[in-house]
Amino acid sequence: MCGIAGIVSERAIGDHVPDKGILESIRYRGRDGDGVWAGCSNARLYHTRLSIIDLAHGAQPMSDVMGRYVITFNGEIYNFVELKKSYQEKGAEFQTDSDTEIIIHGYRLKGPKVLDDLNGMFAFAIWDNVEKTLFIARDRVGKKPLFWTLHNGAFIFSSTVNTFALLPNWEPSISQAGMAFYSFLGGFPETETIFKNAHALPAASFALFKPGDIDLTPIRYWRASYAEKSGRRKTDLIDEYEEILSNAIKIRMRADVPVALSFSGGTDSGTIAALAKKKFNVGLKCYTIDYHTPEEPSEEVVIAERVANVIGLEWEFIPFDYRRQMLEEFHQTYRYFDQPCQQFALVYSKRLYDVMKDRCTVVLTGNGADELFLGYGGDERIVSFDRTRFWLNQIPESLFKYLPEKQRVSWNNQRLANFEFCDWVQADWKAYLRQYTRDESALEECEDTIQQYCAELQECGVETMADFVMHRGLAVSAGDTNYRLPDITGYAAQVEVRSPFLDYRLIEFAARLPHKFKVGRHAGKPTPKILPRTYYERHVGTEFAWATKKPMGANLNWQLEFPRSSKFQSAFDRSMKGIQEAGFASERFLEAYEEFASALERGETAFPTAGLMMNGFMLGAWLAKRSL
Repeated sequence: MCGIAGIVSERAIGDHVPDKGILESIRYRGRDGDGVWAGCSNARLYHTRLSIIDLAHGAQPMSDVMGRYVITFNGEIYNFVELKKSYQEKGAEFQTDSDTEIIIHGYRLKGPKVLDDLNGMFAFAIWDNVEKTLFIARDRVGKKPLFWTLHNGAFIFSSTVNTFALLPNWEPSISQAGMAFYSFLGGFPETETIFKNAHALPAASFALFKPGDIDLTPIRYWRASYAEKSGRRKTDLIDEYEEILSNAIKIRMRADVPVALSFSGGTDSGTIAALAKKKFNVGLKCYTIDYHTPEEPSEEVVIAERVANVIGLEWEFIPFDYRRQMLEEFHQTYRYFDQPCQQFALVYSKRLYDVMKDRCTVVLTGNGADELFLGYGGDERIVSFDRTRFWLNQIPESLFKYLPEKQRVSWNNQRLANFEFCDWVQADWKAYLRQYTRDESALEECEDTIQQYCAELQECGVETMADFVMHRGLAVSAGDTNYRLPDITGYAAQVEVRSPFLDYRLIEFAARLPHKFKVGRHAGKPTPKILPRTYYERHVGTEFAWATKKPMGANLNWQLEFPRSSKFQSAFDRSMKGIQEAGFASERFLEAYEEFASALERGETAFPTAGLMMNGFMLGAWLAKRSL
């Protein structure tokens, strides 16, 4: 809903700080209003607003009645109605109906413990005029960005790294470690960014900063536990799933502006639509974007329209001619991204939200469900790996000597009797990262980040490949898809994107859900998302619930155009030039492109190097854009 920024310094900030420039750097995140708080000589807070809740009285930065606390807040607190009642019972007196004021009163009553109360997506900063301290925090999964840097004795934070470029003599040096992580994972883990001297506050963390401090120490306040799986029956688990998801949808429909749904007709967006209609009698208007012609029909568009009719929804199709529009609109859309983004889909995402903006300001989406319930192609093999390892580990060592040597060696390798999960992660990640950088200092920095990540895996109780894939998806590799892309393209179009499946309660539910309810057998073959599909079948029937997964924009096969189209080929060449001119090696990405093109020419349908090829293209395009 907003853009935020701020400066805290041991010395008086003075008039040299470019207030207008800082506001302009976050303007794209909210154009309905802006504000600057400069009530203290060594602290300043900034805000730009996209109005969603309490349109008349929610202006920021906002102070409490006594003037002690001042907040700048980006996001939404979905359970603000319940919290307001709870805080009023504790003596809080409210001046507005905004969710922003909820945070101020909660912080006054509970300090950092207020974070345990908040169900939402948020990044915020609170300045304490008495203690002269700054409290910053970020939501549990990191849907809202919060970056910081220390510069000339001042602590500066913002919703975008671009703000820091306005600081006198701030050097935006590219981080080799950040680039290596992006190239390998398609995202930035923990505190990493693409710049050496810009850092991200980790998800589910807060920190307290005092003027004069020389560093920031984030404190983790939440993590999902994967250690103990539920022993409840399937029917009971389905009831629990319905209860949590229903409430997640209900509280995300709270807004003083129209709400609509990004809709593919698949399990995720379809379940949201069905529950909104049948539980709350809300017929969300649905929008589907894809390439769809008589010559190249989109199966997704056909299914989306049919499912909308079954549920009884108003549905609209948005045509997108990717061969003509993708490159035309790419650079205009990509300019909003302050760091490389893995997803070329940001182009049609922005087009989708541009069209929806004329009809609504809040967009619900099914993002996150595939990470929670192992819904991607190939995820069924991950569960199979874990099951094989489990059963082989039950075979006594004494029996192995009777097996043929070849089988004994093979089974022993799969048993992984002494398998240390974090050791494997460290070895695997470091081996891959060496393919992208030969800078030893960068590799040492990468190793520190990997160790931090492995420590977090242990804290969460991750011990299986299936749980690792879910955790990695939520924490790192799906960050562009689930967080950055809808956040940036949504605000660029002036809509707010909300994801019921990323409610922290549903994440906790999925973390303790036995793997057999994520991947099981249906119609004689391994099938992902067993429990969500079983529930969805109640609303739309067997045909739609168990249809082959088709993501939004399934017919937009732009990656196939790189070898086929001279326009796309030229774009790829320019991207590789951008990498080379920035002083980085492009060989690995070029190899991935050649392997992809060869597989396409042979008529194959699986492209193992497609992801790496697109990572390289998006990285090079961002570097080239930055140099203009």
